[in-house]
Amino acid sequence: MDRIETNHTAKQWGLCVHLSALSGWIGIPLGWMLGPLVVWSMKKDQLAFVADQGSEAINFQINMFVFMLVSGLASMILIGIPFLILFSLASLICPIIAAIEASKGNYYRYPMIKFRVV
Repeated sequence: MDRIETNHTAKQWGLCVHLSALSGWIGIPLGWMLGPLVVWSMKKDQLAFVADQGSEAINFQINMFVFMLVSGLASMILIGIPFLILFSLASLICPIIAAIEASKGNYYRYPMIKFRVV
């Protein structure tokens, strides 16, 4: 998208919605999903940018969960292990990239999203 958000508060919350997904990496149970969901649900009615970026972050996390679940099952026959590593790295790196783009006001779209729920 070529749209740019100029509202400083919206950009900060956009950054926050993406970085909150990393809370799962520091040991918060289901933080990878609850973080973006909480921020999105708090601000989606007030800031259109956060509504957009929050739904994008939630959809990415749902997709990663499904991909990792399938890879985990496939790892029982050793096929899924490289995919588990790939998706783990993606779930760490992509939210950081998205947060940087959101802080600039860019409407970021995650790669690898195959289906949208929110």
